[in-house]
Amino acid sequence: MNERRRERLTAFLQEALGEFFLRECTFAPGVFVSVQFVDLNEAGSRAMIAVSVFPDDARGGVAEELKTRENEATHFVRQHLDNKYTPAIRFTVQ
Repeated sequence: MNERRRERLTAFLQEALGEFFLRECTFAPGVFVSVQFVDLNEAGSRAMIAVSVFPDDARGGVAEELKTRENEATHFVRQHLDNKYTPAIRFTVQ
């Protein structure tokens, strides 16, 4: 995958996953989740998404929910991405 295409896909994933958090995830009231960065492998087949959580004591619950919704996030991105291949999404809570 060329560098320009990789940068565009990374930016798209950041935006789309922010939308996924708003629409599909049910975090506790007062919990804010944001995408810190996207680490896309060379082939573009896997994306590690680093997520920041505020307040810190909500990390455990958010990590569990995101772990169970990784496939949903991949499917959500697939619906909004006009591309033949969609990277498999894995979350990590910072």
